[in-house]
Amino acid sequence: MNKANRDDVFIYQDELDAFNETYYKYNRAVYLNIIKMVKDGNAAEDLLQEVFIALWDNRDHVKADKVDRWLFVVSYNKSINYLKNKVKAQVAYQEQSYIENQHKEVKSPQEEEFIFDLRLSVLEEAIDHLPKRKKDVLMMCRFEGRTTNEVAGILNISENSVRDYLKQSTRFIKKYIQARYPEMHGTSFLLLMSYFSA
Repeated sequence: MNKANRDDVFIYQDELDAFNETYYKYNRAVYLNIIKMVKDGNAAEDLLQEVFIALWDNRDHVKADKVDRWLFVVSYNKSINYLKNKVKAQVAYQEQSYIENQHKEVKSPQEEEFIFDLRLSVLEEAIDHLPKRKKDVLMMCRFEGRTTNEVAGILNISENSVRDYLKQSTRFIKKYIQARYPEMHGTSFLLLMSYFSA
């Protein structure tokens, strides 16, 4: 082995040691951050692996003094994407079951994807028009999977206020969409709305 190769091995080993140290230091905290959102142990384990694989892939760009923040931002984003995909899968499954029960023509996967994305974008538009406090409550409860008690503690408001904000937000979203997009109707949209008003 020539000197250049030996140097490469030493550099790689240093990176691996640093990575392992970071993993053992933060993996539990990152896991807890994920499981609090996704509420599924197997999914949390998979997402935890994805987070640290992403860290390894980006090891040349993540500064050591900012690695903790990087890990929590990435774990948050991956958890949010997991939750969105989970909702999407549930809605698609329920809509498919409904269509089959009604003996209607089944749309192609591309058509279903387009329709779902359209309805989701309309829903997100309506959410963006909520006052900040109501939007925060809705996002924490519905996207982040936090309990009303947790949200009340974070925002320093009563749990009853959290529930009221959720009800008011759901009513606003329905009225907003009915007014702006009266043509938006159908099973998948109603199922999607039912998730946010659960």
